[in-house]
Amino acid sequence: MSDADVTLDCSDFGTAVSSLAAGFGIEADAFREAAMADHDREPDFEPPLSDARAILRAVGGSATTARPFTHCMYFHATRTLDAQSIRSQGLRPLGDLLDLIWGQLRGFALPSRSKEAWNQLRRTIEEHPKTESLLGYHSRLQQSQHGPCGEVVRAVALGADVGPRYDYLACPEIVHDIAAAIRCEVDNDVAAEFAAAAVPVVVKFRTTISSGCLEAAVAYVRAELRGEPLPSVASSGGFDGQGQAVPAHEICSVEEIQPEQSTDNLRGAP
Repeated sequence: MSDADVTLDCSDFGTAVSSLAAGFGIEADAFREAAMADHDREPDFEPPLSDARAILRAVGGSATTARPFTHCMYFHATRTLDAQSIRSQGLRPLGDLLDLIWGQLRGFALPSRSKEAWNQLRRTIEEHPKTESLLGYHSRLQQSQHGPCGEVVRAVALGADVGPRYDYLACPEIVHDIAAAIRCEVDNDVAAEFAAAAVPVVVKFRTTISSGCLEAAVAYVRAELRGEPLPSVASSGGFDGQGQAVPAHEICSVEEIQPEQSTDNLRGAP
């Protein structure tokens, strides 16, 4: 990390305030005051996005550029059978994980079936016309070189209510898709058995900041200060690897999430 590197970190309310204040060269109290205040809004944007953009202007920032920030801590939520592999191999896109996931699910679905028979079942599903039970899986295959993804705000990755969202900590989407695709071949609930054996984790990683991150961070801080629900803009500006892995050296931590770490306990503002 060079002296010019400035990192946004929304691990919690305190780190969000301190990293934003440090980035803009002001005291934390001054940033909190600016985040609480009402400012002239841009007429082309609805609150709370317009509020976030106005706050950025008030502290010397801009909604059109991430400067002075160069990097951002992102948070990727998932459920995994092997958290250690994330630490050692990084976060990989779905296309790189399909063989591994199919291999893992064989143990839950048809452990007595030979590997070749299991692979044949996969080929049949992937070559089969897109019937209703296979739509989810085929749709996911088309997205297999997207991701891995990450949220700017850790509370959002943990499941804070910012609108309808998939619960990534409960079970990976691809596992549900495969379970639906093989339902005619197995009697047990493969997705449920996988979820029971796997561990929910939030992966924190650091990489180049993307557009929208500052608005998400500021909206998060403002909502926390005011004791308001997190707005949907708090989930904007996230990371999409677009099919490229997040390398192991960019992984900061792999946090195993305990049941008591619910979004009911995430509020951190004084």
